[in-house]
Amino acid sequence: MDNAAHADQIWNVEWTSSNKVISVSADGTAACCTEKVVLNSVEGTVFLWDLETQGIVAKRETFNREKSGESAFSVSMHPSGGSYASTGNGGIAFICSTGLDKFGEVQSKLTPTRAKFGMCVKHSPDGKYLALSSENGQLSVFDLATQQLSVTYASHAMCVRSLAWSSDSQLLLSASDDKRLLLHDLRTPPPISQGGHPRLGAGAVAAFSGHSSWVLSASLSSDGKLAASGSSDKHVRVWDIGARKSLAVQQHAGEVWGVSWRPILAGGGNTFVTGGEEKAVEWWSAPEHEFMCINKNVSLINLAIRNAISFQDLYRYQYETR
Repeated sequence: MDNAAHADQIWNVEWTSSNKVISVSADGTAACCTEKVVLNSVEGTVFLWDLETQGIVAKRETFNREKSGESAFSVSMHPSGGSYASTGNGGIAFICSTGLDKFGEVQSKLTPTRAKFGMCVKHSPDGKYLALSSENGQLSVFDLATQQLSVTYASHAMCVRSLAWSSDSQLLLSASDDKRLLLHDLRTPPPISQGGHPRLGAGAVAAFSGHSSWVLSASLSSDGKLAASGSSDKHVRVWDIGARKSLAVQQHAGEVWGVSWRPILAGGGNTFVTGGEEKAVEWWSAPEHEFMCINKNVSLINLAIRNAISFQDLYRYQYETR
C-alpha cells in the first residue's frame, strides 16, 4: 500500500517497535525510541517530538556553534532514550541530552580520523556502540562506555549515506555513493594497531552490488537474513545476506531515500516500508523471497511544523497498523 499524503519528498522512514511508522518530509531525518522521536531540519534545528501529545516538547538550534557545536545533519536516539547523537559539518559525533530542561546540551564529543562531514550516525540496538559514516567513505565505530574509537573501516571508495545494524548489534551494513552495500562483522578481529593509531578494520565480510547509482538507504531485517536498500536509480532491492545476492528488485517513480524493516517485536518481520521522491510511504512484504506491495488499513496523523529560520514546512506522519 502506498500513502501519497506528503506534500514533498520523503527523506527518511522508521518502523518502531510499538508498530508505528514515522516518516519525515523535505527537510528532516528521524530517529525513534519508545514514545518520542528526535528529528532534525535541513538547516540544523533538532526537535524532540512526543508521539502521545503529538507535538514538539523541546528543540535545539545546532547551527548556533557557540551553544551546540556544528550543525546537525543526521541524528540517532540512544535505545534508552536518555540521549541522542548528532553529526554533520566537521565530522564529529556529539552526544546530547534528551532531557526537557537540557535538550540538545552536548555531553561529550566523539572524533573520528580524517572526516570532514558526518553523513549518518546510528546507535547499535544494545546501546553499546555508535556508528558514524563520513563523506570520504570511512566508517567509525565508537564504544560508548569508554567513549573511545573502537574500530575504523575504509572499505568504501565514496560517501556513505546510510547505516544499519543487525538486531544482535554484531553486523553493520553500509550504503554508499559507490553503488555498493557492504557488511561488516564487529566480531572479526581487526589488525593490531601500531603507534597508537586507531585500528583499521579487516574490511567488509560481504559486498552487495546491483544498483546503478548512489545507494541512499539501507535496513536489515530483524532476523538478519534479508536486507533492503533504496537508491537514486529509483529502485528498491531485497538482498539475501547468506547467499550474498539480490532476491528482488522493484522500480519506483523517484529516488528512494528511506527504507526500514518491521521490528520483530511488532511481529511479521518480513515487512518493510520505503519513502522518497514519490512523496508516498509504501508498504512491502517479502514472503518466501517474493516482492509485493501489501494492503493494510492505517490511521494517518498529519502534523506540520513551521520553521522560524527557513520558513519551510516539516511534516511528520504517523501510521499505525491495524
